[in-house]
Amino acid sequence: MRKQNHQTVYPLGPALEFLEQLWELNHALEKLSAQMAREIGVTAQQRLIIRCLGRYPGLAAGSISSLLHVDPVTISAALRRLENKCLVE
Repeated sequence: MRKQNHQTVYPLGPALEFLEQLWELNHALEKLSAQMAREIGVTAQQRLIIRCLGRYPGLAAGSISSLLHVDPVTISAALRRLENKCLVE
């Protein structure tokens, strides 16, 4: 017996299919980030911050926040964790 996929049984339509694909991408990124944290001690988000600082040394937290479209409090907390690990100054 051939197994039907959920799209055949429960078609979502273009808008919801797009949102489903975004969810799948987000899930994959979160999974990769957790793996990076286990293996190298830095999440994907923290790595992105480090790379931004590597490209633009001295970049202020507010500028990183604007650049990455992330709340300033989130960036400040991430920078504090990176400072505690001696990965940024």
